[in-house]
Amino acid sequence: MLGLSTAVGLALAVFVLAAPSEADSCARLLALVERAGEATGPEQAALCRERLAERRRRLGPWGWARSAWCLRGAASIDDAGAC
Repeated sequence: MLGLSTAVGLALAVFVLAAPSEADSCARLLALVERAGEATGPEQAALCRERLAERRRRLGPWGWARSAWCLRGAASIDDAGAC
């Protein structure tokens, strides 16, 4: 049983530690915005990183990992909004 607990703990640690960064998540969000036909620029990128950094602080490591991986898999702005 200890082996299973160790494996699960290791898998969760990898999930959290390998989560996309704020910059990667913003790049994904801005790509979705551009695909929807909206213009983006440096101001939007800076605001996105600022807001996601605050979100990361608010959610903590586990919550951020879930949110960041969700954003990575989002296929649309609506999908990203659900994250």
